[in-house]
Amino acid sequence: MGTHEREREKCVTSRRQAMRTIAISGLAAAVPLGAAALGDETSPDAELIRLGAEFDRLYSEWLPLWRRWSDFESVTRTEALAFAGKATSVWERYCQVSNANGCAEATAANDAASDKVTEVAGRIRQLPARGIHGLYVKARVVLFESFATGSHDSVADEDMDWEVLCYVQFLREIASLAGEARV
Repeated sequence: MGTHEREREKCVTSRRQAMRTIAISGLAAAVPLGAAALGDETSPDAELIRLGAEFDRLYSEWLPLWRRWSDFESVTRTEALAFAGKATSVWERYCQVSNANGCAEATAANDAASDKVTEVAGRIRQLPARGIHGLYVKARVVLFESFATGSHDSVADEDMDWEVLCYVQFLREIASLAGEARV
């Protein structure tokens, strides 16, 4: 059994389980080397594969920051809206709460990490895919750029909106054709 198969065995309990719950974070986290494991430097998509691995790494670093920000932002917004019509505006109250509860810092960290992911996504978008591995890299970027993270990250298939589920299923088909072990 090769290293790639051993990594897959450690990361995914069953193919059916992975197919039910996969999201881009699962794609990025299940195999640490990400798209780089798909090919070598002679591949016509070598640069896309390299950028895909960088995208996966940055995405997996950004995702916990996004989750932290999302939690803070929800609490902050709820508290600010409770003060609607009071002495301060909702926005002023939001800023006060955000500065007091750590939401402002979480926002800054989220934005900085998101900017890095977005920069690599832009570089990926500019390169043409020459094969299925490159197309798979580009398809993961489309998921990141087209759908809100909360619509697919750690969301079971039955809980996804229809258009998100359709795209995630399409992404799974590309992964299967590309021979991705993590799906």
